[in-house]
Amino acid sequence: MKTSRSRPFIALTVGVVLITSGCSADFSIGGESIESAGEKLIEGEIAAGFGQELDATCPAVADAEVGMTFSCTATTPAGEVVNFTGLVDAEDHIELQSTNVVTVEGLVSLERAGADVLEPEINAKLDIDCGVDRVVLPDNNELICEGTDEFGDSAPIVFTITDTETGAFEVVIGSVD
Repeated sequence: MKTSRSRPFIALTVGVVLITSGCSADFSIGGESIESAGEKLIEGEIAAGFGQELDATCPAVADAEVGMTFSCTATTPAGEVVNFTGLVDAEDHIELQSTNVVTVEGLVSLERAGADVLEPEINAKLDIDCGVDRVVLPDNNELICEGTDEFGDSAPIVFTITDTETGAFEVVIGSVD
């Protein structure tokens, strides 16, 4: 992209869907613990939705009360770590939400929002390709995509997700270090 190689452009926008659909499971304090229910939910329903095995770990939760939050993690066969926030949302019921997964629908929204922000900066139409499968964000919350302008010039497009709850991001055109 002719105008973007000499200096990166940064823009901030809000509202991209970035997380997977929440899943919930019932648990009984008298029998199954919150952490056991969370691990079963991740390794069952959520893994099925991911289309791959997930190895889950949920730390022990003491004295569960409605409204209490907890966290879990899961590791993919490729070694990616998926983070989850859990909520005891009713007596004997939990809900889990991934916090670092960009869904396929989220990628499409992110690509379009990034192009909308960057096209006026480069004064050209821009096609951004972030792939066709869900993405587990690394610890730095960066997602590296490929951008191609209407003239056929291409460059990396680096999205930094600044808030995984709202979908706020910064986007830079330029080289990847």
